[in-house]
Amino acid sequence: MLIPLSRDVKLLTEYLKVTISDSKKTLEHNPSNKHAYSTLQQSLLSLIVLFNRRRCGEVSKMALADFYGLHSSYNLAEELQMSKLEKELCRCFTGLEVVGRRGWLVPILLTAVMKDAVSLLVKCRDSVEVNPANEYVFACMN
Repeated sequence: MLIPLSRDVKLLTEYLKVTISDSKKTLEHNPSNKHAYSTLQQSLLSLIVLFNRRRCGEVSKMALADFYGLHSSYNLAEELQMSKLEKELCRCFTGLEVVGRRGWLVPILLTAVMKDAVSLLVKCRDSVEVNPANEYVFACMN
């Protein structure tokens, strides 16, 4: 099995960040743009999977309730008696837990950019006609 080179991962990450930024701008100006919504969904899902090194199935099953239950990683850092550097790093991320394989809780970290993008997806759900009964953040459009 071949492992990707770090420069390839970096290139993919930069591409995803640019795509997310462009899609966010488009959606902010036109919340009913289904193409921008879909592009933002796919790019964001890919970036979160890549950043957290998780299985796609775990991240894609992120429920709205999971997202609304976000917590600061800094509170956990206090509990675990981390060093000053580790505590500062925890300030940069927001954490949530999703149900993974065998019902185990899987931690997911989001950067501020990721959190803003997920918030925009949730905000635009009605505009792009996502079924209101669908409980997932990365829900398919009708």
